[in-house]
Amino acid sequence: MEAKTPATIRNFQTLYLARPRRSRQGRSCDAADFAEAMDFAKSLPALGIVEHYDESMVLLEESLRPYFPTLDLAYIRQNVSLAHASDLGDDRAIAYTLQELGEVAATVIDRNSYDLALYQASLERFRAAVSGISDFAAKLADFRKRCAQLRGR
Repeated sequence: MEAKTPATIRNFQTLYLARPRRSRQGRSCDAADFAEAMDFAKSLPALGIVEHYDESMVLLEESLRPYFPTLDLAYIRQNVSLAHASDLGDDRAIAYTLQELGEVAATVIDRNSYDLALYQASLERFRAAVSGISDFAAKLADFRKRCAQLRGR
């Protein structure tokens, strides 16, 4: 959270997506960075949300189907804990994270305001893309079945 350290937990995603030609080291994120990050995110043909990984894989399969008709992004989960905050659902995961952060929660939120806004906009775009896929629930169920088959279940 120190201003003189790399922005690993200070609007990192916004700085990462914005203006690669400008040095990110040791500088704060600003409205121009946010606008550029938003423009870049909007330019992507599809984007996924890690908290909605399975849904993201179905979205990517459907987006890429015209080019790769047999694409199968089924996977076996790796490097995950048994109980993770993202398994709780959005609201409970947020509450859990804020509780874990304790007294620094307000500072973390303040120093990541652009990242939070970028995430919210990306989540809205993701949800709109998912809602535009016909029979999405059936495709998601099929995807999860394929994942289970890979696990041998």
